[in-house]
Amino acid sequence: MSKEERNQKILELRLRNERKNIVKKLNQISPNLSLDSFLGLEQTKEIKELVYQYIDDNSSQQEKLSKGTVVTIDKLMSVKPVFDNFLNETAYLLFDKDRDIGAITTKLNDIYLNIESILDFTEFSKDFSDLIVVGRQFCFGLCIERQEYNNIFVYWTK
Repeated sequence: MSKEERNQKILELRLRNERKNIVKKLNQISPNLSLDSFLGLEQTKEIKELVYQYIDDNSSQQEKLSKGTVVTIDKLMSVKPVFDNFLNETAYLLFDKDRDIGAITTKLNDIYLNIESILDFTEFSKDFSDLIVVGRQFCFGLCIERQEYNNIFVYWTK
């Protein structure tokens, strides 16, 4: 085995181990999570770029939100009826470590049922990262982008 092959194998094992730890951590939130519940790193990067491009292109749909977990949960729950037709659909959850691990695939309903735990897991509640949830082929999505003094909230369905 060459040095390059060995390094690649080490990277693959590290990725697998990190994913395994996340599956354990989120098992209570989404018991159906497995090592296959992650998108590839390249696909995750593309989705994230599309989300931020969508936000930039649709600035008229942006809503400023005050910071705070309670405000965030209230807002997410107030728009939940818009997503009723998508609750059993696959959603991609992007989080601060997704560029190293890949986005998580789960059901939108699992995210809504466990929103506080999701905010903690993504470290959104600690003001460390944005909250991004997107459906396959961008059929729905929501993003709360952290900014210095407030948050920007955008959601859509197609």
